[in-house]
Amino acid sequence: MGATLAVFLVVVAVSVAYLLRSAVTGSRSPMLLIVAVAIIAMATLGAWYAWAESRSLGWTLGYLGVALATFTLATLGWVRGGQRA
Repeated sequence: MGATLAVFLVVVAVSVAYLLRSAVTGSRSPMLLIVAVAIIAMATLGAWYAWAESRSLGWTLGYLGVALATFTLATLGWVRGGQRA
């Protein structure tokens, strides 16, 4: 489980770094949409699970915050990428 978690965390870190870079530089590529949709889906499912399993408002709002931040970064990157074209 340790190696799987390490690989997962590296993938998440690279994905978040890609979203931040696209928001700053204005990268408009299909990969941006794929990464954003994957993170939003995972965060939304995490929020649902946190609420369904333990009714934890803190974890639920945390996961929803990640989904909202990802949506914001992806939208910012997509819009900035369109202005450069």
